[in-house]
Amino acid sequence: MNTTISSDDTLEAIKLLNGINTLENINKDFYYDETNNYRKVHLKEGKLNIEEDGDFALGGIVVNRDIVFDLTDLYKQIRLDKSANEMKFKHVARGNFLEILNSKKLKSILEFLLNNDIDIHLQRVNVFYWSILDIIDSVIAKHNEEHLLIISHVNIKDHFYKILLQRKDDTLQLLNEFSYPDVTSDKLSLFYKKLIELIQQGTDTKNTLDHLLIHVLELGANLDEAVFIQNEKRDILIDNFSIFYRYRALMFPNSFHYFDTEKQVESVLLKTGNSFNGEDLVNYCFITDSKQNPMIQLSDVTIGYFAKLFNFCKGRTPAELQLFRQNLSTNQLEVLKLSRALIDKSDATNPAYFHHIIPISEGSTWAAFAY
Repeated sequence: MNTTISSDDTLEAIKLLNGINTLENINKDFYYDETNNYRKVHLKEGKLNIEEDGDFALGGIVVNRDIVFDLTDLYKQIRLDKSANEMKFKHVARGNFLEILNSKKLKSILEFLLNNDIDIHLQRVNVFYWSILDIIDSVIAKHNEEHLLIISHVNIKDHFYKILLQRKDDTLQLLNEFSYPDVTSDKLSLFYKKLIELIQQGTDTKNTLDHLLIHVLELGANLDEAVFIQNEKRDILIDNFSIFYRYRALMFPNSFHYFDTEKQVESVLLKTGNSFNGEDLVNYCFITDSKQNPMIQLSDVTIGYFAKLFNFCKGRTPAELQLFRQNLSTNQLEVLKLSRALIDKSDATNPAYFHHIIPISEGSTWAAFAY
């Protein structure tokens, strides 16, 4: 029997978290492409099956319903090779990120988006962060009366992530040892105690976040049940990425969502229906031929570029990014200025266009680079 997921609960959660009350009234066309789609993330012998190149990103452009732009003049402006058949990010810019910023073709496309009042949207997921969040959330779910934990949970998770990232090999070995995310009840206490030992290694002094994090893990060691890290598929950190596609369709139920073809995701979504206000929700499709869809092509370039911008800034401090800016060319600085303008414009239209599952410390570093 199919299990139908309702948009109603998703919208209520978004309203509660973000104070956005009108998502069900938005009537737009969303076009998508993705990058760093790892499809499945699992552990084997203490190692991930993937070599992470960056955050998973799903997004593209947003326009009014039934608007489709003719890109003929844009193709001519960027001198798109006729043999290319379609515009993709690789036809616009190549090389490392600083070399990408030098692309005049990219500058032309960003100007095209702004001049035609096209918004961008983006969902960004730090795969390692997403994979370990449930360790903390399982504790908070049982101790939601502790206001200090509720207030500080985002910073606690960020601190947890940064410590485990520094000891990533040891962390993955530990997760593998306990068949995470299916930690059996008889090993649950030991699992949290081992995490405490891992975190305390090499730590001489403890700040407030150290104390809070250790407190959370000590609470975990006394749990009878950890709701999010038990009875799941052993060693499977992310079974597939369909949840992120589904989330966008549920978030904007009265808009239409055009995803670039992704057979695995399409298959998973077909098995589980969506609903809104008690009625079946069919507000998405998968485009099998992007050559015939200029909006998907624009999304390819958009998500390809902005994902690289965020990944370049990931893990770098504002001071480090400022040093990079000092040596940028005029074109590079103009591309960054256009990037910031597009983000600010789209965010002003609707902040829900952007959804990030990332550590809070990585949330705004890009702003020190793109202005």
